[in-house]
Amino acid sequence: MENVFKTMSKVPMWARIVIVIVVGSCCWVAGWNIYQNDLAASNFDAVTSDLIDLSARAQQYYRHSVEMDGGGGSFTLLNIYHIAEPTAVMEGALRNENGSYTILKGGTKNSVTIQGIGYEDSDGDGTPCTAQVQVWKDSLSVTPINR
Repeated sequence: MENVFKTMSKVPMWARIVIVIVVGSCCWVAGWNIYQNDLAASNFDAVTSDLIDLSARAQQYYRHSVEMDGGGGSFTLLNIYHIAEPTAVMEGALRNENGSYTILKGGTKNSVTIQGIGYEDSDGDGTPCTAQVQVWKDSLSVTPINR
């Protein structure tokens, strides 16, 4: 160990500074990449969580009678205004800090599909994370479209 210190004392100060800057920069870049990956994965998880919440609201709509502004046993007339706060809906889509949510095609008597598009690109392909949830009266199925 004593030899290492003797060797290092012969290295000029400017070279030591360069080594510290290079090592520090590599650590910073690695940390930034980890942060970006976590951010994108968190966005995908948040979009999926929002879709599950919206599917529960869609099931409530299905169960409520038409007189109570529900579907009366059908998803056919369901629109985003039935399952979202009116102030959160812009241009026919629900928007929040996690992403944008729309009902794909009109629902049928037995099911409806809701799609969520996040703001982050989890897999680096240039497309934001996207997931869909198929909702039935008593169950649901979440499908990742693009991470």
